[in-house]
Amino acid sequence: MTYYPKLTSKLLQPHIIALLASVGIHVMLFKIPDFDLEKVTSPQQPETEQRTVKLVYLNSAERNRLPNISSIPPNSSIQSRIPNLPNIPNYQSLIPHPLQSIYPQATLPTQTPLPSPLPLPNANYSHIPNYPPPPPLLPSNNLPPLANMPDLPPQETATTTNPTPPEPVEETATPQEQELVARRQATLLTEVQQLAHRLQLDDSNTSKKEARNNYVNWIIAIKNVQPEQLEITGTYPQDACIAKLTGTTAYGIVVDDSGNVTDLKLIQSSGYPLLNEKAIADIQKYNFTNQTTKPYLVFINYKYDNKICPSLNMGQNP
Repeated sequence: MTYYPKLTSKLLQPHIIALLASVGIHVMLFKIPDFDLEKVTSPQQPETEQRTVKLVYLNSAERNRLPNISSIPPNSSIQSRIPNLPNIPNYQSLIPHPLQSIYPQATLPTQTPLPSPLPLPNANYSHIPNYPPPPPLLPSNNLPPLANMPDLPPQETATTTNPTPPEPVEETATPQEQELVARRQATLLTEVQQLAHRLQLDDSNTSKKEARNNYVNWIIAIKNVQPEQLEITGTYPQDACIAKLTGTTAYGIVVDDSGNVTDLKLIQSSGYPLLNEKAIADIQKYNFTNQTTKPYLVFINYKYDNKICPSLNMGQNP
């Protein structure tokens, strides 16, 4: 029980009372609640994380039900507590120009005044004489005639003449050369006439009756009624290209054991002497393989060949 009286006596001491009063006054000054209307009406919302909020679109009827915010008067009490901000100084004038630090502004030297121009001397032009005015111009039709001048000699025009070619010298042929030329011309004329005759159609020995008679006479002469038949494709003669001759020639021949033709008889003509003559040449060139003497009835066919007559087919499609 002795503890409480001692504590009471200590608390009632003047310096303890002064200390407690000072602490109480400071607590009241720093712990008074703030009754600001703005803070009371709009309490501070706790900070939350950002999130995506969907927008809601209102139609005309829903927008008409919203209150008119423009009619709400501003809160004068809140605006009165906003302090007036001081004027922002022009900081651009405080930032030095980059070139000013490198090239400081230099003062130009003062220009010296120019001297005044010298006065012109007083000249006297009275000694210059007065010249008469120039004469008037004469019209072109009243010009005076020129003095008689000697006529210029006529200029010689250079005429270019083509040089005359030298006259050909006629060479006189000797009698031997003239005779040789005449023989050649006669030979060429004879060949042309013979070719024209060979290209003409000859109806002799072309019918079947004539061919049968020639064949019977031939087998009687060779005494063999069963000669072997042979067909040969002849080489088309170039002389026949211009007339495009075609035909088949039949010959009765006898070939010995050496392959040589010993007898040859025309059985049926192709109608053209040129083809008949070419058939004889092709038979002579043919390679016979018989071992004994043997008769043959040979048919030689001639058809127009584009490969042998190319000059007649120039410009034609193949």
